[in-house]
Amino acid sequence: MTTPTRPGHAHGEHVIPRSYDELVRETMVLPDGSHRPTLAEEQEALRRAPPPFAPGARLTPIRWALGALDDIDLHGLELALAGGRVVLTGTVASRADRERVVAAIEAVPGVEGIDDRLRILGG
Repeated sequence: MTTPTRPGHAHGEHVIPRSYDELVRETMVLPDGSHRPTLAEEQEALRRAPPPFAPGARLTPIRWALGALDDIDLHGLELALAGGRVVLTGTVASRADRERVVAAIEAVPGVEGIDDRLRILGG
């Protein structure tokens, strides 16, 4: 009885590495059903994207940065943009939480400054 082999996989043959996409197409019908843009499509999308803090830009990158602070209660925190500056208002539980929030926002590309108006609960 012989075992079926695929090209490039017979015993003793040199196997040429395949890309992740090739392996996924070979093993899954429609992995996630989504469209993967080509490099040219990605570059075009980046070219058309607004600068990080253009008028009307969203706070998504800052919210993502704050989302990494999963041990801090951020429910009392409010964010706004004023030009390239982030205006922080609301409350945090401690001075350490305030410092971590400010540091996370400062690390986001495009943030020119922070207007820190946070209050510390019980402080």
